[in-house]
Amino acid sequence: LQECYRSLDRLSYAEKRSLAVQAKEEYRRLPDTERLQLLDVLQSGTLPVPRDLRESMIAEFNSIGPAGPGNERRRE
Repeated sequence: LQECYRSLDRLSYAEKRSLAVQAKEEYRRLPDTERLQLLDVLQSGTLPVPRDLRESMIAEFNSIGPAGPGNERRRE
């Protein structure tokens, strides 16, 4: 777990931004309840993610409105 944290921490600013944007696209596909859970976990700081990456992800996630019909990932 510590090695994963260190790997994330060593990413450049551009790489962290790219990762946050990719995470935003996955976040967009989640149902509202899962979005809220993920956002709560991120905001609590309990995930072992570097602060700058966590803040970028939170900002990206907050830029998305609530999930609506057609925005949720279809589960089969």
